[in-house]
Amino acid sequence: MVLLMEVLPSVLVLFFLSLTYNKFRLTTVSYVIISVLVILTFIGGHYSYSKVPLFTWIKDYFDLHRNHYDRFGHFLKGSLVIVIIEILVRKTALSKSKTTNFIALCITLAIGAFYEIIEWASASIGKEGKSHKRFFRDAGRYMGRPIGYGTFTDRFHSFTFINKDSI
Repeated sequence: MVLLMEVLPSVLVLFFLSLTYNKFRLTTVSYVIISVLVILTFIGGHYSYSKVPLFTWIKDYFDLHRNHYDRFGHFLKGSLVIVIIEILVRKTALSKSKTTNFIALCITLAIGAFYEIIEWASASIGKEGKSHKRFFRDAGRYMGRPIGYGTFTDRFHSFTFINKDSI
């Protein structure tokens, strides 16, 4: 049940993308970002985020306090900004600007917050992972990671080719 709840949003995204592929194709960069995030979600859902073997090895090797797979995933979730900017520029009246970047960052944070709620609910049902107290304490820190990486990718995205004229 826990695996299903954590992986279901990614499965729905893949299903939606396959339905809309012929009508609305994203750039290769966007599909790569989505693929990486889906794979990270599947791995985290399969092992439980705190028990992913590679990051357990890293934890043991570097004598860290905990497995940081979830933090790595939250950091990379910020790359979703690039996908959202592409969709906003291509499907709305918005053009590439700081306002569009800010809106994309807000949407990315909303998606991250929604997934945190799903993760909390699945942990509560499965009685594993985050406790209620730890969830609310860590949620703010977890949401800060997509902001940091989203800001970085926003700067990177300024140099890419996504605008209404080039697509």
